[in-house]
Amino acid sequence: MIRISTIFVAICMVLVSASLGLVLYSVAGISGSESAIVALTALTFLILYNAVSMRLRDRTDVGTQIADLSRGTADLARQVAEFSRRLSAAEARIASANAAGADRMQSVIGEINELGGLVKQLAASVASHEELLTERPVELAEPEVPARPQTPPARKARRCAANRSCSARCAPRSMRTGSMSICSRW
Repeated sequence: MIRISTIFVAICMVLVSASLGLVLYSVAGISGSESAIVALTALTFLILYNAVSMRLRDRTDVGTQIADLSRGTADLARQVAEFSRRLSAAEARIASANAAGADRMQSVIGEINELGGLVKQLAASVASHEELLTERPVELAEPEVPARPQTPPARKARRCAANRSCSARCAPRSMRTGSMSICSRW
């Protein structure tokens, strides 16, 4: 892409060389063809001078760009080294955490195995106790208490009648329920 400044410089070089040819033709009295050759020669020298000066300026620009690129590359290398160091540290922490986790898992597995052994022992003990219970049954029911000989209902009624304080509550049960009398004190 051609810049506007380059177009402007090219127009100025053409004008300068044409002016030089016109001045030589009118003031120096040189013929038109000779003044045109001098004008073209001047234009050629101006174009060469412009090209060489642009190349020198481009070289300094390229040198600056190369220096910037080398600084950028060095900075990038430094950042990659820093990230590499951080990554190594993170990997080391993860590896140590994994090792600690494996140790914890081994201890938990050992405890679970121990608990499994204890459960097996408990099951064996329960089985042996059950065997003993099935071989000779144990009476779990309460032993029967021999019943007291009951007094005949007539005698209870006399006792109740003798005790006047409970006469209201002591009525023959036969009257209430159809059986013998009950006194709350007895």
